[in-house]
Amino acid sequence: MKRVIRTCLLLWLGCCALQAAAQRIEVQNTYSYILDKDLKGARRSIDKAAYHPQSCNLLKTWRLRTQVYEMLLRSDTTNQEALADSVLVSMQRWFALETDKYERLYVAGNLFRLANNSFRKAVWYFNQQPRLFDSAFYAFERAAAIARPLEPVMKTHSYYDSLMVLAAVDMAFCSYQMKRPTQETEALLQPVANHPISAIEHRFVLQALLARDRGDTTAWLQYLLDGQAQHPASIALANEEVIFHLQRGVPASFLPKLENWIAQNPEVADFYFMLGICANQYLQQPAVNNNDSLYNQWTHKANIAYQAALQHAPGNPVYTYNYGVLIFNHSVHYNERMNQLGQQMMKNPRQWDELETERHSLEKLRNASLRLASVQLEKSVTLTRQQLQPDDQMLCGALRALDHIYMLVKDYEKEQQTRQMLAAFDKCTDTTP
Repeated sequence: MKRVIRTCLLLWLGCCALQAAAQRIEVQNTYSYILDKDLKGARRSIDKAAYHPQSCNLLKTWRLRTQVYEMLLRSDTTNQEALADSVLVSMQRWFALETDKYERLYVAGNLFRLANNSFRKAVWYFNQQPRLFDSAFYAFERAAAIARPLEPVMKTHSYYDSLMVLAAVDMAFCSYQMKRPTQETEALLQPVANHPISAIEHRFVLQALLARDRGDTTAWLQYLLDGQAQHPASIALANEEVIFHLQRGVPASFLPKLENWIAQNPEVADFYFMLGICANQYLQQPAVNNNDSLYNQWTHKANIAYQAALQHAPGNPVYTYNYGVLIFNHSVHYNERMNQLGQQMMKNPRQWDELETERHSLEKLRNASLRLASVQLEKSVTLTRQQLQPDDQMLCGALRALDHIYMLVKDYEKEQQTRQMLAAFDKCTDTTP
């Protein structure tokens, strides 16, 4: 009986040895296939070795699998993404098993190159118009995931810190724009928020937005000012400061700052547009609206600013729409003044002729404004519809303003067409342009 057991044990050990040898032979076969330029055969052999218990923990298995898939990646243009993933997995396994100091550094350098490729792809997504925040987030996340295990080898290199810190900031910014939970966004940003490398403009924008969301107006503005100290020509930071002041009433002290931005960056259309927006807010104030001198002064400033913005960016639908609305509001202002004069004429018949002359002049100004507004608003509708992601609110505002204009100028055909467009557009819920 003992002899039988011993024989069975020897047979079992022999089979195990044969299996192990067979898997090592698969590794050797891979070399042969490579020499014969048979990449399909090499792939088949090395995959068998990579996922067999007897050879899956061998360093040479993963080193060779990395080489095979890199060759496949260079020769096969039809399945690049899957092959690139196989290269990455193989290289990561190689790095985990490698014990030689210099070999580990070599593999880490190659892995970092893959992380950097993912980071560059994420930046490309981030810089598209409109920004592709979802795709950018996952590409930044992939870059960080590839690079993170390399820290023991790469931490002394400044470019490693740069990638990890910038990826964290960019992921946090994308996370905010994707409307992910605030805790997740803050968890991504907090570890790197004070790192010198993280002092990029959208880190300050993100911190300002998070402060705004939690109702901390002091921190909101301070983050913007801190960011501008580092990035004085940042359009994003300037835009957020304009929004900050628009919500609280633009202070007179802010306009010289805007004009200085324009003087320092005369080719940047955004700064002219911001000045136009701020000047337009002044026009809504009763003290300005009811004072012809002040009204004309701020109207001139807003007109010049919008025209300059459109001169530098003639096809911008946002600039075109806002300029059209500005002119439309001029017509509304003139119409209100005409109604006031009409009431005065009824109360003071002796001044009828004088008031009628003034009213007639205002009517000419109103009609001229209506014609100019219709041109800009029609153009804004066309430009907005050409966008990949049209701004529904802006489109509705333009259509409602045009509907009112066509009614006043008695262009009933265009009025009917505009109302049909409004009726078909179920996202129009607001009642003002």
